[in-house]
Amino acid sequence: QLEDLPVGAGFHAAYTLPLEGLDTYVEYGFSENELVKTKNALRSDASILRPRIMPGLFKTAQDNIAKGIADLKLFEIGHVFNLPFDENLQPVETNHLSIVFAGGEDSRPTGVKRDFDVFDAMDTARSIFAALKIENVTFEAITHKGFHPTRTAKIMVDNVEVGFVAQKLGEDKL
Repeated sequence: QLEDLPVGAGFHAAYTLPLEGLDTYVEYGFSENELVKTKNALRSDASILRPRIMPGLFKTAQDNIAKGIADLKLFEIGHVFNLPFDENLQPVETNHLSIVFAGGEDSRPTGVKRDFDVFDAMDTARSIFAALKIENVTFEAITHKGFHPTRTAKIMVDNVEVGFVAQKLGEDKL
């Protein structure tokens, strides 16, 4: 199963809420009219159905870092919701895999800690695609709001964009 691949690579499963506030997604380049809003939100900071998992995982990683857990590898497989609405007035709902690295890891046999970087994310993506027997995977440099301008790349499979890898803007460790 797909979730076995990141677990086998040392990642821990996380479960984030599918509802966030508008500011969470504007930070990553979404405009208000691109997002699926709930009709009767109980709280304004939980009124948008997530179009991506990654912002929620970033929050989880930042919470762990604030509690002194600086080195971590998290993943989540979950539903995301995007426009346009279908004939039943439902948003497009798809499953996504998101992975977040923070801090670093012991690089045995030297025992020296090595900080994670965007190349670790690329290697993890390549490993997952290889395990799924998906070929013709390439990475193309892009810029994306909320992410480092020279450490961001879209993932292409047979010239179709299927995701991206990036370092969060303003963060040395995410």
